[in-house]
Amino acid sequence: MYEAWNRGDVAGFFAEDALFAELEGTIYRSRSGVIAAHEEILGTVMKGSQLVRGEVAFARIVSPGVGVLHSRVGILMPGEEEPPPTRFSMQLFVTVWRNDRWAVVALENARLLSLETMAARISSVVRRGASRLTCPRDAGNAGMTQPGRSSAVAGDVRPVATPGTPSRRTGRKPKYIQYEGFRPARREHAPDAAP
Repeated sequence: MYEAWNRGDVAGFFAEDALFAELEGTIYRSRSGVIAAHEEILGTVMKGSQLVRGEVAFARIVSPGVGVLHSRVGILMPGEEEPPPTRFSMQLFVTVWRNDRWAVVALENARLLSLETMAARISSVVRRGASRLTCPRDAGNAGMTQPGRSSAVAGDVRPVATPGTPSRRTGRKPKYIQYEGFRPARREHAPDAAP
């Protein structure tokens, strides 16, 4: 993949039914969508970029013909000698063996940030007085969160309580339902829960 990116050609290793989750959360649900997205960024904002300092954290065959690979890489822009810390990312690939080669069926790309960088970004948002948090867009997922629509007001975000802690609002323990497929498999903290 690194070599394909560095050539500006990513079409060769994605399967027809590929899924791709971008850094900011956009999800592409077809090979043509994945390729179009890559061609756009490789022709504009990432033109001439090179993937460098790549490493494979792990690669595993999880069942016959299905593999999982986790990698980390930096992006070097033209004229740079070393990528800045904010331009490192990690990828999680799911691959299948088809037509005598490994093809990517799912790829998630995420930015690698230190705790210090994350704290600095959060504090800069707070200093600017941001009043709303927005959800990333999900291309091709009609009925879900739309681009630019707010998902939460910053003041409404609260830390998650320890499981089993009574609610401050009702004083009752919450119900936890574990699902297998679409049917409840086990209920905890529910009055009718089986022992």
